[in-house]
Amino acid sequence: MRAALGSVNRYPFNEYDGLIDRIASFHRVKPEQILLGCGSSEILRLAAATFLGPGKQLIQASPTFESMDHYARSAGAEVISVPLTATFAHDLDAMLARTGTSSTLVYICNPNNPTASLTPRSDIESFIGKLPGNSYVLIDEAYHHYAGQSAMYASFLDRPVENERVIVSRTFSKIYGLAGLRLGYGVASARTAKQMNAYATIDNVNGVVVRAGLAALDDAPSVAEFVKRNEDARQEFFNDEHASSSRTSY
Repeated sequence: MRAALGSVNRYPFNEYDGLIDRIASFHRVKPEQILLGCGSSEILRLAAATFLGPGKQLIQASPTFESMDHYARSAGAEVISVPLTATFAHDLDAMLARTGTSSTLVYICNPNNPTASLTPRSDIESFIGKLPGNSYVLIDEAYHHYAGQSAMYASFLDRPVENERVIVSRTFSKIYGLAGLRLGYGVASARTAKQMNAYATIDNVNGVVVRAGLAALDDAPSVAEFVKRNEDARQEFFNDEHASSSRTSY
């Protein structure tokens, strides 16, 4: 990042492509499947701009991350919010029931913000298979690194993203600790990524941020340390809560 400050008078064309290539390699996909964003929120905005508009629908859980709602309404789309189940999970059956003849974008935040609930990949895959052909699914994996080793969860980036109706968003704001720099990305099929990139601002990520993203991806030991630190803190919290609830009051 310090080195990048010495070249702020230059446009970041080479660095920009370098980060795209690095992310593509990281997820074992093609560079043309990657979209860079000013935070993963921009990937949400691009999805709304591409797939929503008057006469179209956004289907989302309630509660969930609120930005998608904002972008959908700004595009003139109808927003349908489906309550979570009693266990705070996405009610995929109820969400499927709300789809109709209108073009639809389904937003699934997994792990969900703010409930931290997980939706199994197999359930999401089954859900996608039942959707009308004019529907797209945006899977927000901003909190991917906090899912732990739960059998309930598997990232949609663990396998190649080939379904043209699926977009997966990730962020550098959480485990990488770069929230203030605003860097995120999306992974989709090459065709879908091209559609979405048509609505992106040219050079939407600056050179200093690009260098930070490259450094973050190259520092796997720190990411592993932060993941473990979070898991340890979470377990300590659960242990304290269990001990507190087990005490007898007199």
